[in-house]
Amino acid sequence: MIKHPPTSWKKLSKGSQIQLKHYRGFVGPYKAYADMSGLEFSLLYLSGLKETDSLLDIGCGALRLGRVVLPYLLPGKYHCIEPNSWLVREALHYEIGEQILWLKQPKFAFNDKFQAPLADSTFNFLIAQSIFSHTGLDMFEGAMKKIKGHMTDASVFLITFVRVGNWPDCTTSEGWLYPGCCVMTDEAIQQVATRHELFAVPLKWRHDRQQWWAWCLYSSKAKCNNLESIIPHVPHV
Repeated sequence: MIKHPPTSWKKLSKGSQIQLKHYRGFVGPYKAYADMSGLEFSLLYLSGLKETDSLLDIGCGALRLGRVVLPYLLPGKYHCIEPNSWLVREALHYEIGEQILWLKQPKFAFNDKFQAPLADSTFNFLIAQSIFSHTGLDMFEGAMKKIKGHMTDASVFLITFVRVGNWPDCTTSEGWLYPGCCVMTDEAIQQVATRHELFAVPLKWRHDRQQWWAWCLYSSKAKCNNLESIIPHVPHV
């Protein structure tokens, strides 16, 4: 028999130790967990995600995206990098059930080195929601050296950044800053993309605390330019 979640979501207070120990609260504001599931999947779908596409979910955490996109994708198409295996275990148990492992055959790599499950794999879509808003420039640059190796002309990398706020500058910070954040200006974002020979455009897609960007190889920058023009702004409802 499946147990009820260990802590009622309504009892979690923002920033509390209880929230940080709960799989939903650990990955962000617990009340935004479901909304972010829908927003992430909708952005991927509007960006062209098909069930036959391969997806790398960087920092898949509590399967906030995974619980929606895993049933959609064909078996073997969902790959994840996540340092905290307990988040995935609890999300599988309480959100979608362990049977999904047999049905959809996702591949998980539990490490903090940004190493994908399969070293030679490439992906149609890659996504990092609120990952590099928590890393200093050294960690971000190191991650991009590995992530770019999983990209081809057919790839789109969707990524978020904090652009304003009372946080330190990512470019002068080091290592993993979570639960703190850091900010990056548009200029700094473009500079990192350029150093890795990637083309970057901001997107209007809704995010309550950060901004979405699309990164592509320069050889397929038309794909990112197209997303910049077609992805709509979604207001609060």
